[in-house]
Amino acid sequence: MMRVTPLRTQTAGRGSGFRAIRVSGPTSALNPFLMVDHFWMSEPTFPAHPHAGFAAITYMFEDAQTGFLNRDSNGDSMIIGPGDLHGTVAGRGMIHEETPIDAGRVAHGLQIFLNLPESLQAEPGYAIHANRADLPVIQTGDVKILLVFGEAFGMTGPARLPTTASLAIVTFDAAGTFELAADDVSTFMLVIDGVVRAEGVEAVAGTALTIDRRDRMRLEGTGHARLALFSGLPLDQPVVMRGPLAMASEAALLDAERRYAAGLFGWINSDEDADS
Repeated sequence: MMRVTPLRTQTAGRGSGFRAIRVSGPTSALNPFLMVDHFWMSEPTFPAHPHAGFAAITYMFEDAQTGFLNRDSNGDSMIIGPGDLHGTVAGRGMIHEETPIDAGRVAHGLQIFLNLPESLQAEPGYAIHANRADLPVIQTGDVKILLVFGEAFGMTGPARLPTTASLAIVTFDAAGTFELAADDVSTFMLVIDGVVRAEGVEAVAGTALTIDRRDRMRLEGTGHARLALFSGLPLDQPVVMRGPLAMASEAALLDAERRYAAGLFGWINSDEDADS
């Protein structure tokens, strides 16, 4: 039985200022994640928009030329600089927007939709944030592991999410190997740079693989290869998703759509200033 299976990815774009490689399914293979975008954005692309039922998480790579100004309908206003993490845990509904700070310079990162347990999809939303300096990192030989959120590799990230999940950025400083311990979590990886091999399957930048972790697995990377490793405990609930809203039932989704149309998700003030 194959322990590594390719995941579907596709390219996405909007105008000249945004492009992305999207990992979007099947949902059962990503659970508890709903979607991942590896993006490059150099100009304002997405106006203020709603989310409900999941956490919309942005991790900005350290090589980003600029960051985002993130604002939401709870009044949060934060700079997401290179290496930073920010999440909108939307709960029953929030509005947010993310805009590049320096137009013409490239914000390079990951946008992640992480599902919420059904019981929390009716709770008020909130924001989480962690600066680069607060993210834990370990070096094992020629492999560096940076933990963006969750618990993994003996580390705990500073940002607390209500869903049991983790994201680690694994970088091969030189050609070498990295071993994943056996675990019962759902795991997939997205190759950011270079080439990574798992169980004889070669994955180049822009490709994604699910990983069966019932036994230890060795990953081999070329020099300067980099991958994003996603793990989590699957949620035992349906996913009903339309656009930027995802709930556990059609009735709950219709209710979220009605509340958004009625203005109950709130709004973003135009005169808010970012916290530094």
